[in-house]
Amino acid sequence: FGQINTIVDENDLSGNGFYNVNVQVRLFNQLNATIPTSPANITVNYAVIAAGTTATPNVDFALASGTVTFTTGSSAISNIILQINDDIVDEADEDLVILLSNPTNANLRIDRSTFTATIVDDDPEPLLGFSSATFVGSESEALATMEVSLSALSEQTRTVDYTVTAQTATSGADYALANG
Repeated sequence: FGQINTIVDENDLSGNGFYNVNVQVRLFNQLNATIPTSPANITVNYAVIAAGTTATPNVDFALASGTVTFTTGSSAISNIILQINDDIVDEADEDLVILLSNPTNANLRIDRSTFTATIVDDDPEPLLGFSSATFVGSESEALATMEVSLSALSEQTRTVDYTVTAQTATSGADYALANG
């Protein structure tokens, strides 16, 4: 357990589905080698912990706390099913940390009792632009509103610089707007 894995937030056609990722829990012997079968009935609890987790439960991923059970003679490898939400929101990469605790008939390897998964966002950055390419107004209008919008949702801060270029209007006489 205790390793860092990268999970790509893969898109499906709907952009709304969850997909499953297997997170393996393994039994080790005293020499820290993986063993093929469980020597006894062994259980260990698991849960997502807040420390180090930046992903939002039930939004970015789904994983309820639970227990992994190894029965005597069964495979010494078991999977926890982690569901990753395939959203369509541009966002930063996010982490989640799963902690193993309270083993029965076994001891935890301290260096392998946590698992960090990074959900790598694969959604494209939204396009940014003026909502309208032109403005027509009379000289008596005090303000002109130039709205800038994004083509898609984004949880990241987006900024844009702009330059004012006079065409037939004169800066200071017909309009007052500085570059920004």
